[in-house]
Amino acid sequence: MLHAVSARKARLHHFRNAGTRVPLEDVVTSTVFGPLLFLAETDRDRVLRALLVGLGFTDKRWSGLLTLSFWIKRPTDPRIRPRSIEPDLIISDERGIVLLTEIKWGAPLDDGELAGQWACLDERERARARHLLIVRDKRPYHGQIRSDERLLRRYNLYPWPFKMHCWSDIAHSLEALGRSDAAAHLRSWARTVAHFLRTEDGFAMRGWTRLELNAVEAYVPRFRQAWWSNLHIVSRVERKWANG
Repeated sequence: MLHAVSARKARLHHFRNAGTRVPLEDVVTSTVFGPLLFLAETDRDRVLRALLVGLGFTDKRWSGLLTLSFWIKRPTDPRIRPRSIEPDLIISDERGIVLLTEIKWGAPLDDGELAGQWACLDERERARARHLLIVRDKRPYHGQIRSDERLLRRYNLYPWPFKMHCWSDIAHSLEALGRSDAAAHLRSWARTVAHFLRTEDGFAMRGWTRLELNAVEAYVPRFRQAWWSNLHIVSRVERKWANG
């Protein structure tokens, strides 16, 4: 998928026209993060740590190599969710879970989805773990996040170390990895995924904050009487200088 998009052979929106419901967030999850499972453990650890640090997760207590697992079902608090919960990604170190990750590509959050994910951790796990939501546009999700926060407070599952990031942040972190001293194949992968995200997600395009514009002096407008205020108004124009 990465190479097909880079070569302009495929686009994600084509899936929407397939005639059946296609969970684009699962396609994106598999496309972006799936290749990490085929890397050597040390390479995978390098990528995951670069991503986490780029997103502001700089916990010094991580121990050993970071690992990645997809769509692991876990039981949760039935007061929040009657069924088991299934985070899209779980990142762990040798001592256990360090990050729960939910991925969206335009789809809404279900009621209690995030709260149910956090509630699937036991007290010991919650002491170390963090929670991440990755979306295209943050605006539609604020209401449901506040609702889930109230649920967690109600059932004494707080604090909730939660962050929401856009795919543009993922692309930016990968571009930094692509310019780093990482091995050539990791830099190539990072640049390819960043290009995929920039191509497919309009919100992930480079914005005004990254144009590195120079500051200029404030503009103060000055007004004066119009030059042509003495001209007479005519009812119609017969030629260019009808009022000449």
